[in-house]
This record gives sequence, C-alpha cells and structure tokens, in this order.
Amino acid sequence: MVPIGTVLAQVSNSSSLCSSSKDPGGNHPYCSAFFNGFKTNPNNLGAQTPTPNSPAGHVSNLSIKQLMYPGWNGRVICHYMPWFGSNNHKAVGYNENSAATVAAQASFMIAEGCDVTTVDYYGSLDPSKAFNLATTNAMFSDLNSRAGSPLKFAVAEDKGALKGVCPTSGKTSTWTVTCLQNSLIKEMDYIKAHYTNSPAYWRDAGVPVVAYFGGISDWPVLSTTEWDSVWAAVKAHTDTYAVPFKFVFQYGGKFTNNSWDNGRYAWAQPPGFGTTQQFWWGSRSNPTPIYLDSFYSNALNNPSQLAIGALYKAFDDSNASWSANRVVAQQCGQVLMDTASEIRKYYGSSGAQLPYVQLVTWNDYEEGTALEGGVDNCYAVNASMLGNLVTWSLATTDPTYASPKTIHHFNVYFADSNGTLYSAGANLPVTANSLDLSQVVPPGTWSVYVEMVGQPLIINRMSNAVTYIH
Repeated sequence: MVPIGTVLAQVSNSSSLCSSSKDPGGNHPYCSAFFNGFKTNPNNLGAQTPTPNSPAGHVSNLSIKQLMYPGWNGRVICHYMPWFGSNNHKAVGYNENSAATVAAQASFMIAEGCDVTTVDYYGSLDPSKAFNLATTNAMFSDLNSRAGSPLKFAVAEDKGALKGVCPTSGKTSTWTVTCLQNSLIKEMDYIKAHYTNSPAYWRDAGVPVVAYFGGISDWPVLSTTEWDSVWAAVKAHTDTYAVPFKFVFQYGGKFTNNSWDNGRYAWAQPPGFGTTQQFWWGSRSNPTPIYLDSFYSNALNNPSQLAIGALYKAFDDSNASWSANRVVAQQCGQVLMDTASEIRKYYGSSGAQLPYVQLVTWNDYEEGTALEGGVDNCYAVNASMLGNLVTWSLATTDPTYASPKTIHHFNVYFADSNGTLYSAGANLPVTANSLDLSQVVPPGTWSVYVEMVGQPLIINRMSNAVTYIH
C-alpha cells in the first residue's frame, strides 16, 4: 500500500489565506491571527450568501484552466490586492509586506493555475500608499527570484494612485489634464525602471502589458477629448521606450481604435442589494448577463484588440469602508460556473480563442470577491457502512442553490489508526454514491472517508469517518 497523505492534511486549509480558529491543521506560520470570515451587511435581509468571505478550506487542486472550454490555449490572470495588513484595511490575518506571505500566495496561485498575477497598483507618487508599494515590490522580488517561474508579474495602475496627487474636484480641466499626464508618465517610468525589464514581467507577443483600473468618470471636469489626450500623451511617452507598453482598460460597452488603447478586460458589475437584484450576476441592470454578452461579442468583432474575460464568484462590499452595499450572491458556487459557461457561449466551438481570462479577484476580501480561500458550494458529505459497501449522500445548507455542477468527482479513502490515508477509489463520478471495498481494502480495522472534490476553486469536503472491519 502506498500512503497518499494524512487525514489531518486532507481536512485542513490548503490555501494561502490564514486559517479559521476551527481549522484542525492550525494556522500558517506567517499569519498573526485567524480569519473566521466576513459576513454581509445585517440589513441585507434575504441575502442568499450571508458569509461572502467564508473561512478558508481545503481547496480543489484542479487547475483553473479546467473551467474553460475544451482546447483553450490562453492564460489565467489573477488580480491581486496588496494592502492587507495595513491599518487602512480590514484584517484577514496576514501582512502582505511579509516576504513569507507573498511567497505563499504566489506558490498557491501557481498550484491553482494562475499564469499572471496583476497587482492592483497604487503607484510610487503618494506617500500614503507606501504599504501597497512595499507589497508590490515584495511580490515582484519573489517572482523575479524564481527562475523559470510559470507565474508572471504585472501591474494594473489604479485610479487611487492618482487621486492623491490629481484631485478629482476643485481644479480646472487644463490643470487636471496636465497633472494626469505628468503623473502617469512618472508612474510608467517607475514601472519600466523597476519591473518591465525583467523576464518575470507579463508580456503579450513580447510587449509588456499595463492595465488601468478607473476611467473618465473619476475626474468629472474632463471631457472625453481631454481624457483621450491624457492617454495619448502617456502612450507617446512609452512608445519612446526600447520596448513600448500595451495598455488595457476596463470594458465599458465598447472597444476603440484609439492609438493608445490596446484592449479591454471584463469586470464584475454588481447592483445595489435587493432580494431580486442580488441574482443579477452578469449585469448591474438586468437579470440576464448583458454586460458579459456585450463584452464577448464585441471582443470577437475586434480581434486586433486584447480581450481579457472574467471569472468571479460574486461581489459584496459590505466590509469595505467605501461600501455602497453592492451585492451579487454566490449561489453556492454557481456564479463561478456561470461566468465560465458565459465564455463557452462565444468561444471554442467557433474556433476563436480568448487569449486571457482574469480572476476577479484573487484576494479582495472587502468587496467579497476573493477566491484565494476557496468557494463554499454549500455541501457536506455523509458516509455510512453496510457490510462491505460504503455509501454516501450530500447534505446542504441551501437546497435551492447548491448544485452538483460545482462538484468534479468523489474520492474514497481508508485510514489507519495513525491517520495515514490510502486510496480505495479515485475520480468516482458525481453520480456515484457507493463503493464496494471488499476487493480494494486489505484485512484490518480501518476508518473510511468519502471526499467531495470540487470544481476548480471550490472547497473540498470530507465526510465523517466510518469504521470498516475487513
């Protein structure tokens, strides 16, 4: 018999998020506190997902790429938030200025199938964002030190990097244009000097890619023409680099032919909370996913532009200091599956390829989009023995939304008195509910377990132990 692990390891937190106080495996050494999850706003009566950030679990080790359509040859981008551990944000147990923390996060991203980690970048200009910059540099240093690492580094310049130096009100449009141009050029020079010359930086067709999170609405004084002039100046500057940059922006309804615009990425579109609106997972204004439909159909019509699709579990900003009480229910992991199905509506069968898909997000706990700790599919597994036959059934905390489509397969294990695990049956189909152990388990007294293995990013669940005397 070849042991495949231990019971303790199989039921403990396998992610890089800090463990809950109830986790049998204890906490990670880089964590200073447990993370027991974040709940939704108590006024959100009828919320389908009362705990949008559930405690971390033993996350499915299936690659994120398996959520995509057959034959997909693209890359997975994991959008990363660098501020946890600072005094300005909610505590989740770890400090992202720590080299040990970012190393664990990077390793888990690799294990789950991420190809690029795009850091939500608050820049080098605003001293109040020094914590974020230190995390950004720590993540870059880690990935830069991993020779041949499959995980690349990138930045998404956040509007928050600019608002401290270019106020959103009280200035003329001319002043604002000049400020934004100069500030963004300084930021691009910093990014070039510190990141993009490294082989660790994400490149598309050999060209470094920089994303931007925000838009013209953040500076209401500006006209569309003035906003375009900001980015035209920035692009003209980066075009003087030995290797120019590509810029991608959040999708707002169209792709453009602007010389400075190289593509679009899709993003979550949460509506304000409502008992009905919380189920609008693909549009902030419609129960059908019209935003995502628009993105993918327009992406197909603009093949020269970079298109970055979106996978996400939900949204709930109840725990953000800037909360607008925007909520998309997780539906027990179904939304994650639905965002993947949305991509299959447009790609694969047509022969067209989506070059990138982005996890929205890897670790934004304040807006309830974090995937790092896994997604709860609302299931538990109950096992029992009848002679040589182990049988199992699923119990759920939400019979309306728990769905077998969030399950990939079942495993059956037997364990000795020391908790060492051995396989009795692997990759059993979702429709299976029993296994004859008489021919696969040697004589002795064993503890038998049934494991529900989730689809990528879903938390696995282990059954109760049942005794088998053979």
